[in-house]
Amino acid sequence: MDEYEGKGRQPDYANGFLVKDTSKLEKQTSSDYSFPEITFKVINQRKLGFVIGLNYEESFSKYGSYKHELEIEPLNLGIEGMPPITKIIFGFADPVQIPLYTPLTKFKLYKSNILTESVEKQFTMRIKSLKLSQNNSALSFYCDHDFEWDSFQEVKEQPSKNNQLPTDSQTEESNKSNNNSAEMSKGLSTGTKIGIAAGIIILTFLVIISIFMLVKSKKSNKK
Repeated sequence: MDEYEGKGRQPDYANGFLVKDTSKLEKQTSSDYSFPEITFKVINQRKLGFVIGLNYEESFSKYGSYKHELEIEPLNLGIEGMPPITKIIFGFADPVQIPLYTPLTKFKLYKSNILTESVEKQFTMRIKSLKLSQNNSALSFYCDHDFEWDSFQEVKEQPSKNNQLPTDSQTEESNKSNNNSAEMSKGLSTGTKIGIAAGIIILTFLVIISIFMLVKSKKSNKK
């Protein structure tokens, strides 16, 4: 069924895979199925006309439709014999007929700068279907049936531990530790002084006793 009634979208082709060993297939019985997640880095981007024969400006001004093509670092989907994905294409167009799924024109990426400013950035998303083109090297998305909209997000780089600034709690704990160390150092210094003073007093007392005993011994010898 052509939802766009010939207004530019190229025919869709069904893509299938030949399973060599069906014994390795597993039946999905869980209701909380999680769609596969892909992470990709954008190296270039451009806008194209959604309508065949029209460029981006013409297609957008006449129909409000366009394609946003992201050139990405090679992405391996882990499927034997399939080349790596090098392009991801988002197609924005409103179907003429009542669509079965919600088109991307209702998504936050439509007419936004998120994709325009995506170069050198990394993104992640959960895909629900594989719409391949350009000799299976391009992955296309047109509606909410193709991927989970809420899963699309930019991957922020985490600062390294060496360059990470301390938090307020970490700073407070560090100050407490320094204060405790200073107090301990001060306490040890005072104790050392007391010990030295006590040692001097005892040593002086012993010297006095020794002198007294020596004098007394000499007097006894004279008698």
